[in-house]
Amino acid sequence: MMLRDGVKGLEVLAVLRSQAVSFARGALVFPGGAIDPGDYRLAQVLGADPLAPFRLGAIREVFEETGLLLAHGQHKLTAQMLARIRELLLRGEPDFATLLADHQLQPALDRLVHVAHWITPVSYPKRFSTHFFLAPAPFERDASHEEGELEDAFWMQPQQALLWHREGRYKLMEPTLQSCERLSVFATVDEALTGMEFELHPE
Repeated sequence: MMLRDGVKGLEVLAVLRSQAVSFARGALVFPGGAIDPGDYRLAQVLGADPLAPFRLGAIREVFEETGLLLAHGQHKLTAQMLARIRELLLRGEPDFATLLADHQLQPALDRLVHVAHWITPVSYPKRFSTHFFLAPAPFERDASHEEGELEDAFWMQPQQALLWHREGRYKLMEPTLQSCERLSVFATVDEALTGMEFELHPE
């Protein structure tokens, strides 16, 4: 969950899933996705944190889906350079670790606050084990959605998302809905990062 301090208070970045995809079709969700073998390999290099692969997967997926990169050293890059790196990443060659190394970037694992772990019930035919993190958005970077799986990317107040859900304007899955409810009590990014406690949702 990428956060920023907006004019009217705390805002979180949302992406709108395409109607053409099979999972969460047309739902308003937070950027993210599955970890891949490269995330595990890079995690082994970076340290012993058991959540490192999940943090790396979150950083990579957010970058792929929105163009926002959580990495130390990115202030040296122009928006055009970041866009080019993202384009290469989406093509799959080279991998994320190589792209980071080529541009002397370090994934900002320390900026991600682990706040939830959702596991789908055993009765579901397709199951997920999903970790949720909070992170402050990179300063003065614009978000843009990835074409294909997504239809839009925008900043919203958590309270606004809850209202849209009640009105039926957007569909929010249960983890997204509860996350917005939890975020809605905070006024600033700093408050959310320090005040949002970890929750386990095993089913």
